[in-house]
Amino acid sequence: MSASLIRTVHVGSKAIEIHTFSGEVLESQKWTTTQISGGGGGGYSHNGTGFSSSAPVTSRTTTHDQIFVRAPSGEERALELSDVHLAVRKGQWLTLVLAIKAGKQQGPYVAVYNHNTGALDWVAKAVNDSCGPMLYNLLIVIGVFAGVGGTFALLGGEFLSGLFFGGLGIGGILWIVRRRKAFKAEISGLAAQFKAQHGPAQA
Repeated sequence: MSASLIRTVHVGSKAIEIHTFSGEVLESQKWTTTQISGGGGGGYSHNGTGFSSSAPVTSRTTTHDQIFVRAPSGEERALELSDVHLAVRKGQWLTLVLAIKAGKQQGPYVAVYNHNTGALDWVAKAVNDSCGPMLYNLLIVIGVFAGVGGTFALLGGEFLSGLFFGGLGIGGILWIVRRRKAFKAEISGLAAQFKAQHGPAQA
């Protein structure tokens, strides 16, 4: 049993096929990793004078989830996610939601629906990759810089250029956010269908 096509949704000009794979959790593992960066420093000394500096040390902890799901047909899938913070245990029933762009054969898992708890957990990066425009990360960065530039222009008395760049930056970010919100709303609206058609068999 491969993933089942549920619906094709449209976000902007994109057609995205929503597929699901449903089954029982055979095993669930959770662990964390911590990445430390920074530290060290630099400087110089000459004839008894000089300076030294040190870079701040920062750390980032990432939570990982690995789950194994078996469908009634016996087919199994393994899923590993980072920073989704799933609340899943062995024996529960999950529906894994995939987003596959029209014309493609594969796509990422964008959400996990837990039939036992009713929770719908999102895979943020996969959602952004699926519904965002091309180079959306770059567009967000440009939008932020445009917004900041517009603010400084307004503070400097350059009213027209400030409004232009500020509006461009804020408008661009809101446009991307609206696409993401619309995509999530489409999938959230399918939760009842997941429960009715892809849950565990009733005794």
